[in-house]
Amino acid sequence: MQIYAIEVTSCCNLHCSYCPQPSMQRAKEHIPLTLFEKALDYPFGMDVVVGHLFGEALLHPDLLKITQLCHERGLAFGFSTNTLLLNLVQLEQLIMAGLSWLVISFHTPQAKMWVATLQKTFPELPVFTSSLETKHDWAGQVHSKLVKSFHNQGDCIFHAYNLVTITVQGDILACCLDASGKSRLGSLFDYSPQEFALLNNEIWFELCQQCPLRLVNPTPEYVTLQNMAQQIHHYRQHFLAKPTTSLTLYL
Repeated sequence: MQIYAIEVTSCCNLHCSYCPQPSMQRAKEHIPLTLFEKALDYPFGMDVVVGHLFGEALLHPDLLKITQLCHERGLAFGFSTNTLLLNLVQLEQLIMAGLSWLVISFHTPQAKMWVATLQKTFPELPVFTSSLETKHDWAGQVHSKLVKSFHNQGDCIFHAYNLVTITVQGDILACCLDASGKSRLGSLFDYSPQEFALLNNEIWFELCQQCPLRLVNPTPEYVTLQNMAQQIHHYRQHFLAKPTTSLTLYL
């Protein structure tokens, strides 16, 4: 198995009706630095560290250090943000620490303006967007007029390409939509990195029945992720400063 995403925080500064985070039963907290650093010993898909699941990464007080830890390991760290806490001074510091990409999620009106600002200020930084034009119901976890239900057939990239996510508590989840941890495969630290790499994500659970990520052919979605990773690593190779332990960390 490989890690697709690790949850930097399960806390959020929004309370969206189309998201399961507000009613999530798992503890809402920040990942401890010791847990995050230990997790970096395990294999990450395409050497990209996705730092979000059910929270706003900019809330984590040690986000700069988290970014630097990934950079020192040769891993491309980035995250999705709703931009409410984003500022150019902080972002420049994150880039200096090794931030390799960013996703702007259009939860707020200001988010679209941030895309143009970032493209102008940091033109080389890979910036992706999540338009939220079609809001799914998180496999039946959200009940709102704003969301759409799915009853898809096929499979998802997590099964097809043996990917999992890691929560702030260090639990292995088989699904990136699983807010409550129903697909838990144990703790990451129940296994050595070598043992973890030999595991298979074969779990099917209740959310799979309404999953919007199940596709007849999941390969194109995975190819999209590969293309994004290629763009990210090109940026790291040609534009990102080499890691240094002498970097001053401050916000």
